[in-house]
Amino acid sequence: MRIPSNMVANLPDMNEQQFLFLEQLLTGRTGIRFRNRAHLSRKLGSRLRALKLDTYARYVELIKKKSDEIPHAIEAVTTNETFFFRDFIHLAALEKYLDKHLSATRVFKIWSAASSSGEEVYSIAMTVHAWVAARRRPSHTIKIIGSDIDRAVLTRANEGLYHSYQIERTPQDYKAFLLR
Repeated sequence: MRIPSNMVANLPDMNEQQFLFLEQLLTGRTGIRFRNRAHLSRKLGSRLRALKLDTYARYVELIKKKSDEIPHAIEAVTTNETFFFRDFIHLAALEKYLDKHLSATRVFKIWSAASSSGEEVYSIAMTVHAWVAARRRPSHTIKIIGSDIDRAVLTRANEGLYHSYQIERTPQDYKAFLLR
């Protein structure tokens, strides 16, 4: 039964069987682990409201019938919180790693998994660019790729357009570059 969207604010929690089905499906596809039923219910609640479904039983039926709903479920459970230069400790570790392992004779590949809308990938690229310039190393030996399971954030990453609040933690040297 479909119901008006203003009536689905208080969805009932999913039962154990629904939780196990959805948890196995989504964890199997994404690797994301869910703490409990309430956690997964909160994550998927917005999707049920968008579809105007009143129970998780109806959502499980829908997913079983229409596999094209699975990407939407995945997007509902991903967090996608990111900003430029989010983890200075990791970027400093990257520089130390490059000091020890970069070779001019082979391609050095960096993969940023779960890169959301690209801020972390661009932060890695700027860090590597500065590292290369400071050491006068050939930059053509370094390749960086970002990936994410959420199609919507990948679209935003490809556009490369960001809000000014996303660069608040960015070192001053890079802000002018990002604002261009």
